[in-house]
Amino acid sequence: MAIGPLEWIQLIPLWILFVGGLIIALLGRFTKERAKVAMGALSALFFFIGILFLVLPFPIVTPWGTTYGLWYQIVNNGFNPINIWYWPPGAYDATTGATFFRIDLFTVFMAVIFSFLAFFVSLYSIKYMEHDTRLSLYYGLLLTLVGGMIGVVMAGDFFTLFIFWETMSISSYVLVAFRRDEAEPLEAGIKYLLLSAVGSTLILFTMSILYGITGTINLYEIGSILVTLAPTVTSPLYGLLVFTIVGLVIGFGVKAAIAPLATWLPDAHPAAPSGISAMLSGVVIMTGSYAIIRLLVLFYNPYTFVYYGTILNWFALFTMIYGNLMALTQKDLKRLLAYSTIVNVGYIIFGFSIALIPFFFPSPPYPAGTYENALIYSVTGSLFHITSHMLAKGMLFLISGIFLHTLHTRDLDKLRGAGRRMPFTMFCFTIAALSLAGVPPLIGFYSKFYIIWGSIVAGTYIATIFLVLMSAFSVVYYLRMIQILVFSEPSPEAATAKEAHPLLLFAIGVLMIFIIGIGLFPTFFLNAATLAAQSVLGLIP
Repeated sequence: MAIGPLEWIQLIPLWILFVGGLIIALLGRFTKERAKVAMGALSALFFFIGILFLVLPFPIVTPWGTTYGLWYQIVNNGFNPINIWYWPPGAYDATTGATFFRIDLFTVFMAVIFSFLAFFVSLYSIKYMEHDTRLSLYYGLLLTLVGGMIGVVMAGDFFTLFIFWETMSISSYVLVAFRRDEAEPLEAGIKYLLLSAVGSTLILFTMSILYGITGTINLYEIGSILVTLAPTVTSPLYGLLVFTIVGLVIGFGVKAAIAPLATWLPDAHPAAPSGISAMLSGVVIMTGSYAIIRLLVLFYNPYTFVYYGTILNWFALFTMIYGNLMALTQKDLKRLLAYSTIVNVGYIIFGFSIALIPFFFPSPPYPAGTYENALIYSVTGSLFHITSHMLAKGMLFLISGIFLHTLHTRDLDKLRGAGRRMPFTMFCFTIAALSLAGVPPLIGFYSKFYIIWGSIVAGTYIATIFLVLMSAFSVVYYLRMIQILVFSEPSPEAATAKEAHPLLLFAIGVLMIFIIGIGLFPTFFLNAATLAAQSVLGLIP
């Protein structure tokens, strides 16, 4: 089926990244190393254009037609999702059909987050990567990486989802091992590849089972069919569907860095260039979290599969415990931040898991709508925490790159007191660390508060206590980093520290402004996260 001009426009946030990657590859081929700045600037421009077509609230006039940003287009159309390029023609919801792309508010929310961080990573990399070669490959793969991620969240069927999942994965493998002449990136890239390949194989196998059961690869038709099946616990089909739940959680959980599947992450994050570390930690692992919540909510009725939400809830707590304990022992700044990422994945999965736990509330004193409120609070908190983690952890990895770029070390002992000679950098670092610790009025406070409140409303009190304890525990190593970098006597290496290039400071400075600004004025962004949460939960179309 041919795709129409309006549909091409609606897919601009996706295809412009692949076209941009090709343009940068050609630029690198014909200009060699003379266009380093142009490559970074072009990369940032492509991401910026994609963001505009996602969020602009006024008409966008193009030679092919006029449209709005996808978010406002969906809202103004009664929250109805956009279905693009379906087969057979005119019947995207046919049982035998496939919807290549389906865009709703949850999709747009995630796509904006991906593109936003990638925009600043592109600007940051102009200076940070100036001494590297093969920059056309670097920027081309960065564009392809984000294009794959956006393709995953836009996918309406299993085939499209898997193609873009592998596009994202392959790009990230190469970027982790980008400095292939060094042993650490090469080893980390291979380890990442092998573990992710196992996860991808399990995903593909699980997809084939679900296709065999339902006869369709359309994600939304699979969900409709599985709901009507409603197998009993003694049915062989029930056991097979439980296996598919395990397959999806483990397969996507490798990339999402759920413990104990996160062994690749502490090696890959430190080894990659710092901009890529920010992408891996800030958004790539969130693509795995997206797939888990999207498919589990869509496919499996929690009243049929009673315990899987609770099991995922406790896996989230185990992920927090593992990440916290490992982070506390680290002396390598980037490894510490990597383990901190695992902790924050635990928070996000915890909030999502509330949506998968069946609630058997009695009549009052529980108010009407308690079930929906618990879901909305917790999932809104998870989505808002994806945003806060993207901003804060992305910035911390960029700052660790500044330390590495300036002082050529990631060792916290050698970085002692460096913040005294880099006041702006250290101020940004402190704001990001305090946001992750959940200190009000920064954005991280609101995201954690909503997850905790949703858990309380849901009645999962024991899990809530563990969640609060893990959040308090994480404050220890955030304050420890600040104490080492600011309040310790400068080490010999730190005595030579100075502020980095203005372009590097610009990237972290804007992210810092967003952390403070959203924290002070959270209403708009909380409303957006709430709408996205209602979208994924099916409480709006």
